[in-house]
Amino acid sequence: MEKYVSLKSFRLRLASTLAMLLCAVLLAACSGTVTPANTKTSMDPKMPSFSGAYKSEFEQAWNESESDFVHEVIADQEITDEEWAEVATRISKCVESKGMTFKGFLDDGGYEVDTGSLSGDEANALLPACEDESGETWLNHLRRQLASNPDNTPAEERVVQCLIRNSVVAGDYTAEDYLKDAPQQSFPYLEPDTGIDGLRACSANPDVDLSTQ
Repeated sequence: MEKYVSLKSFRLRLASTLAMLLCAVLLAACSGTVTPANTKTSMDPKMPSFSGAYKSEFEQAWNESESDFVHEVIADQEITDEEWAEVATRISKCVESKGMTFKGFLDDGGYEVDTGSLSGDEANALLPACEDESGETWLNHLRRQLASNPDNTPAEERVVQCLIRNSVVAGDYTAEDYLKDAPQQSFPYLEPDTGIDGLRACSANPDVDLSTQ
């Protein structure tokens, strides 16, 4: 039996330029241009008046999802533990209906299923529909971001804070420096031999504590 692990473990919605820079930093096989997620062109008149640091993200989730459940959950701009448990119940039922078993969400935000008799490719083709149907597509990202980055600090600032906190770069390093250095990967590591490892770790998870690694 094969197991499928969702790859949506750290889904910061980055500006196009920063997304491409992080791809270069992580040496990922990125190609083409980064484009925004598809959204409807008109606002739903029933949409609440969202506000705060995640105003645009809640508006995007409302407009992208046609799920009454998703709309009900995000209407108050909160995702409670009970609501998240309902997401797990919904995705589990959907996955089971497709011949697989939902094994639960992982600490990094992904999830695991036992694909049973299905191949990995077959599972990959079926699971996105369950993510949409359950609301996981929109609620997972929002829930994690609200918890880990309540002020919606720009991604580059969080990465730089991580680099400084973990002594990968000097304390006077700035987000502007990061954006300037990223294209050529010319970062002023305090430890040249291990700096790239710290950068990769902070780019993947700005909350990482490298002293525990």
